Amino acid sequence: MPYFKRWSGDKRLHNSEQDYFDDVKAGALPQVTFIISAAFYSEHPPLNIVLGEKKMASVINALIQSPLWTSSAFLLTYDEGGGFFDHVAPPQFDVYGPGMRVPALVISPWAKRGYISGQLYEHNSILKFIERRFGLPSLASVNHHFDTSTPAFNNDAARGNAGPPAPPRDGLAQLGDFYEVFDFAQNPHYYPHLPS
Repeated sequence: MPYFKRWSGDKRLHNSEQDYFDDVKAGALPQVTFIISAAFYSEHPPLNIVLGEKKMASVINALIQSPLWTSSAFLLTYDEGGGFFDHVAPPQFDVYGPGMRVPALVISPWAKRGYISGQLYEHNSILKFIERRFGLPSLASVNHHFDTSTPAFNNDAARGNAGPPAPPRDGLAQLGDFYEVFDFAQNPHYYPHLPS
């Protein structure tokens, strides 16, 4: 979003890592927060994966130790699967298809313990989750109205084209919204014993 003219000056998109730690400790995070790690911690080859894992562990542990934990869900995902060939072809439900599989974790005191979902998700599933949680219309459709004043190599409208030939995916029934991984009847104060 910082690359779009409409959002480039928005102060909400330009916070430091320390801002996150201060806000989470004070219980003052916005209801929806996106964290994008610095490239050094991105775990892209040939970078050290352990550095990225340690960085995310510090972010997650800060949330767990905060007053926000029992009302939180942390969705951890990647933009790709490390560049290696995926032996499972993605389903084709629009002209693009969802692409290769990527890891995704739901970290929450309300996430079903030991659960591995067989539901199909993709990056728009995060939008579906936000839409369902807050009773919002399609967030993707807002972005589907193309902004011709934002020149960029991948902005179809700026190049005089009509935009992608497929509508937003967050309305597709076959894509999950992560709600199926939650159990709101379980004890949110459960902390498993982990080896040191």
